[in-house]
Amino acid sequence: MKALRRYSFVLLLLGCVFAPVLLVAQGGLTKLRGVVIDSITSEPVMFANVAFVGTTQGTITSELGEFFIETRTPGDALQISFVGYETVRLPITPGVYRELRIALIPSAVTLDAVVVKAGEPYANRIMRQVFSRKKQNNHLSRSYSCTIYNKMEVDINNVGAALRENYLLKNFGFVWDYVDTNAVTGKSFLPFYISETVSDFHYRNTTPEFKREVVRASKVAGIKNSSVSQFTGAFYLDVNIYDNHIKIFNQNLVSPLSSMGLLYYNYALLDSAMINNRKCYQISFKPRRVMEPAFVGDMWINDTTFAVVKAQARLANNVNINYVKALVASMEFAPLNDTVWFPSMVSIFVDFNMIDKATGCFGHKTTTYSNVDIAPELSPEIVELPDIVTVTDTALQQSDAFWQQARPFELTERESNIYNMVDSVQRVPIYRTYVDLVDMFFVNYYYTVGYVSFGPYYRLYSFNDLEGHRFELSARTSNRFSTNMRISAFAAYGTGDKRFKYGGEFFYIFKHRPRLSASLSYRLDVEHLGGEQYMLASGNFFASILSRTPQNKLMLVESARARLFKEWILSGMQTTLTMAQQRFMPSPFIAFERTDGLGALGQVTAASATLSLRWKFKERIVSGVFNRVSLGSAWPEMVLTATGGLARASQRYPYLDLRLRFIHRLKLKLLGHSRIMAECGQIFGAVPYPLLRLHEGNETYAFERNAFNMMNHYEFASDRYAQLSVEHHFQGLFLNRIPLLRMLKLREVFTFKTVVGTLSEQNRQILLFPEGMQSLGKPYAEVGVGLENILKLLRVDAFWRLTHLNHPNIQKFGLRVCMQFEL
Repeated sequence: MKALRRYSFVLLLLGCVFAPVLLVAQGGLTKLRGVVIDSITSEPVMFANVAFVGTTQGTITSELGEFFIETRTPGDALQISFVGYETVRLPITPGVYRELRIALIPSAVTLDAVVVKAGEPYANRIMRQVFSRKKQNNHLSRSYSCTIYNKMEVDINNVGAALRENYLLKNFGFVWDYVDTNAVTGKSFLPFYISETVSDFHYRNTTPEFKREVVRASKVAGIKNSSVSQFTGAFYLDVNIYDNHIKIFNQNLVSPLSSMGLLYYNYALLDSAMINNRKCYQISFKPRRVMEPAFVGDMWINDTTFAVVKAQARLANNVNINYVKALVASMEFAPLNDTVWFPSMVSIFVDFNMIDKATGCFGHKTTTYSNVDIAPELSPEIVELPDIVTVTDTALQQSDAFWQQARPFELTERESNIYNMVDSVQRVPIYRTYVDLVDMFFVNYYYTVGYVSFGPYYRLYSFNDLEGHRFELSARTSNRFSTNMRISAFAAYGTGDKRFKYGGEFFYIFKHRPRLSASLSYRLDVEHLGGEQYMLASGNFFASILSRTPQNKLMLVESARARLFKEWILSGMQTTLTMAQQRFMPSPFIAFERTDGLGALGQVTAASATLSLRWKFKERIVSGVFNRVSLGSAWPEMVLTATGGLARASQRYPYLDLRLRFIHRLKLKLLGHSRIMAECGQIFGAVPYPLLRLHEGNETYAFERNAFNMMNHYEFASDRYAQLSVEHHFQGLFLNRIPLLRMLKLREVFTFKTVVGTLSEQNRQILLFPEGMQSLGKPYAEVGVGLENILKLLRVDAFWRLTHLNHPNIQKFGLRVCMQFEL
């Protein structure tokens, strides 16, 4: 994971550089970009055919008359044609980048008569045939095995003269030899990442579907990590035009072949031609309405099977996807027999820019399919593979001779040299400093010096009513120290309570994949019970400045834990066993007063054993050395936790705490998506209130997804409860249809949260509750409506508290704000 982040510094470092410059490309690819206009009116000619003579390489012009072509195998002339205009042929020099402005001359055609007949457009009739045969033409409707080659490239775009003169990059002058120009956008770019994989892919059309990918070869510039290699293969990057909706960065767009396509698209029959001795129709498509989540482009349809032969789809103008300035998906299909068409090539290009004309990046992925075998018999070794994606032991060790034979096309000289360029960048001494700075401020919040990483920086200083001004220094060993063992420690001091807090952890990984790890930790620190697992916990500078109430609901807690973690890849199960000893100490604001009038307790101690089972089937996880990032799953997440109080170590409080949590991201296609979280639990036995379920409140102005945003801390306690949280994101469903507002690309969000719980009499009789804490009695509920994507970074929610309105020191209405980065 550390290696992946090395490349992020370049984009962040150059984000303030402007003034792009146009450069001529060298290196083997023919790139043409231009506009076609009427020679008399100078109006753009839309849907004109642009193709290399004698080949099937071509495209059509957009509604603005613009076109682009990028190919490795061009002809020597470019032909531009459209009904009512004279055909134009231009000589082309292969291997260069050119920008063209082509004026078509209207042809003199005399018509004896024009007959107009009512009826459905012929293009729509063809599309109805396409829709009716989607299942039989969709390659995912049958089982298959094949060989897949993937090439991925990421580039910095808008590379201009100012960038070359940037003082921070004076040591990287050699990279300018790799600057190129993109045909889609006309922007100059500098490659800084490239990867290739060759894999065997196996698919079975079953319920649930069966997928296994075995990566036989992987080549990633600057990275030697098998976990990273899993995410450069075919499984995680896939676009299928036969789907009703195509997912682009968590946004569901209507496919041109959607069963509801006639409701979202206007289709037009442009031409017919023979492709590989098969007659095909050329049909264009564009959205019916402005800001429709759809594409614009064209496709060729076979006249007998009504299968797609090739297609090019571009993201329609004003689609509500952040930072994506352009997106183009191209695909080609080849017949396996008279009835089955299978993808032979899929290419995806994306242009990311935070700000127009500023430095951004391109992403380009090309996938080719070969050696296709329909309905094969799979060996037991493939069926029993424990992981969806497996990287062979020799994948990172393949020779240059292997790659030359395995590639379906030869890399250009420029592409081949990117690997050497990236390695050269990493050898520049100042590079490591840039990486560490970006890693500290934007990624991990730690700054690494040799064997030690200091941070996170947001815990250096904070303040609250118990500690006054709090100063903390924390550090941990770096990956340079060990890739299996990590030691961390912290020390803090409060000027108000004049007390030191400290702690440390020893963490060891026995096996990286599937992960098997163990840890030992000790901590003496102030805590906010019920909320420490969230971002705005105590000891955080941002929690201090965003607090809307006095921060006095803290207590000193001493805890020692031993933890064992085991991952089971095949089932998607993770198990955690934790042994803990805790000592809770009262504060001037929170006392431990007995209900029997015999005075106060000096502390509450509890020893426990916890077994946690987490299940998320087919979850995608990329692992670094220590950190792990989940890329999600189409399946829900379920967590079952059982905590038992150890009677011998804590004779007064033997108990059993059972909790079950369900989290699911429900996709509703064009209606957006919902995040549903449901949880229930019960505590058996008598325990003091620090061990009860203290429902998470939020006493800051920041939005907290996992807490009740209108509830106070320590307001409600339960020993039996059930709660539900529903957060629905409409993705601009309504605002995109309001003419003035839709240009802001705002998105609507609705939130509803409720919890119901009870508290037994035995748990009321151990300690007096702090002021303001009580049982629920009746359900608590709150509702919120908000706007996301404000300036592409902010989310603002308005919340209303619906119940328990007579409690003291509460807010019935409030605004909550957060920053979030979403595409």
